[in-house]
Amino acid sequence: MEKRDVVIVGGGLAGLTTAKFLAEKGVDFVLLEEDKSFFKKPCGEGILPIEVEPNFFDLYGSKIGIEGEINEVVMIIGNGTLNLPITFFMMDKKKVEEEMARQIKKLGGEIRLGEKVESVDGNMVYPQNIKAKVLVGADGVRSIVRRSKRVRSPKIGIGIEGHVEELEEFEKEKAYIWFGRDIVPNGYAWAFPKKDHWNIGIGSSNVKNFRPYLERFKSRFSDIEDLRGAGIPFSLPVKTYGKDFVLVGDSASQIMTSVGAGNLTSMICGHAAAEAIFNHLEGKCSLSRYEYIWKRRLGKLFCESLMICKLAEILSRANTNLSRAMIKIMAKVFT
Repeated sequence: MEKRDVVIVGGGLAGLTTAKFLAEKGVDFVLLEEDKSFFKKPCGEGILPIEVEPNFFDLYGSKIGIEGEINEVVMIIGNGTLNLPITFFMMDKKKVEEEMARQIKKLGGEIRLGEKVESVDGNMVYPQNIKAKVLVGADGVRSIVRRSKRVRSPKIGIGIEGHVEELEEFEKEKAYIWFGRDIVPNGYAWAFPKKDHWNIGIGSSNVKNFRPYLERFKSRFSDIEDLRGAGIPFSLPVKTYGKDFVLVGDSASQIMTSVGAGNLTSMICGHAAAEAIFNHLEGKCSLSRYEYIWKRRLGKLFCESLMICKLAEILSRANTNLSRAMIKIMAKVFT
């Protein structure tokens, strides 16, 4: 049996950020990632700016994999469009995660790829037979760690993502979102420009009736490649700590449900987790400190985002004219 101060299950942005800031503090840990390479979960690869500190570049500490800024989102509703002045930037998520892993290793942290945790008993993970003082569940929306700690599951939707080489009718400086009941109820489809292709996808909180809309989407983009799907949380965060564990990222439903954005929020929460774990191991606080930190930074945002999500779900089932009118109102309020 191997003993470690911290075991992090999951090597996405949530787990990597937690690991990076634990490594900076010299905490003994190992990160276990089931895949043999990074960026396996479907993602639009965008970073929405949030007026919360620390920001993305404070957390990431690099510009490797950052591809460019988007300053306009075109909402396509029925036969009409609505242009919204929303700014965010695109990244190559695989390169970003690989760079974070490089930083962690340089700081002395340990990452083991191709190490799938199949079960958890207490704070022992199997088949690795590693026992942790603190266990970090950063293992996604269907988290094994969360289930082992008897924390309720969030509502789970679905996202499907792939890429196409060209979309000749669209401008590379803009992002495009299709919205409405003819696209997919309780969700939307997207096309985000990347450096050498387009990231396109479709998602919904309604898994049961999703397939016909997915098939229609695939027929619209018949040349789509590397299609992949995964569950996405669609609820407020669950309980994120216990006496000897924390949950970070999708495992905790720390996501902006209105747009399905969880990259930056996962990183902010990973930073908070590392701070709380370090102080906990030093005997200065319980792990409840983690939930206090992330709620202070992001709690209001998560609540507002869920409210917008619920309204958007109603609009996605409404007729086109009503959807356009309400989105114009929302744009004035939230942009």
